Amino acid sequence: MNPHGAQGTLLKTKRVVTLRSYSSSARSLVASKGNKKPSHIGIYAAAAGSALAMAATADASIIYSGPQNITAHVSTNHRSSKNIQFGLENFSIGVGLFTASGGRLKFGTAGVVANAGNFISTGGSADRLLPLPQGFRISSNAAFGADLILFARGIGTTGFADTSGQWIAGQTAFAGIHNGPEFGWIRLRYDNNAQGFPDTITAIDWAYNTNGPINAGQTATPEPGPLSLLLLAGGASGVLALRRRKKAAQA
Repeated sequence: MNPHGAQGTLLKTKRVVTLRSYSSSARSLVASKGNKKPSHIGIYAAAAGSALAMAATADASIIYSGPQNITAHVSTNHRSSKNIQFGLENFSIGVGLFTASGGRLKFGTAGVVANAGNFISTGGSADRLLPLPQGFRISSNAAFGADLILFARGIGTTGFADTSGQWIAGQTAFAGIHNGPEFGWIRLRYDNNAQGFPDTITAIDWAYNTNGPINAGQTATPEPGPLSLLLLAGGASGVLALRRRKKAAQA
């Protein structure tokens, strides 16, 4: 099944073909007019550059899940997980509550496991899932890991107590994920029980870029900005003006 939808794919394909056709024409003009005056070259270069920029934007698509709120909850067997798949990414969210050493040690965890792809991590020896703020640029310029903890807590009857992880219970943050050409984010939240152990973890929503980086929380591909449109319009009008002058000189 096509995750983009048939109509969306068709519209995107037409847009890319149109922009690439314009881009190709603009490049041909630059090449064919190589012996013209420098002022003329600037006009063609502006048209070609703006067309290339718009074509590059059209090649990437942001796919957004919409609200999902998939939750794993500690159950009678003291552990629970949910598997989620989107694009090339496949991962699980999970929580667990365990006892050990004859009941003298109790610990709980909330974490993620990337079955296909990797999550942005804190790096270092104590590798944990890094909570990302809104707008964080998710790209290859980060440390990545596959099996990461959001938060863990352990206590013992002998006075032992320890916690690990940068995520805060009851607060949402973004996790960054990457697989192949795709970069994405997942909005996550975990909550504790009355004893302070992770009890639930929820994947609220997510999005990914089919071909390149994405900002945490971004849900749509940006439209061409005013500058790109201005360059495109300026380049096109310049080409037309130059052609009119050439025809007038030949008349």
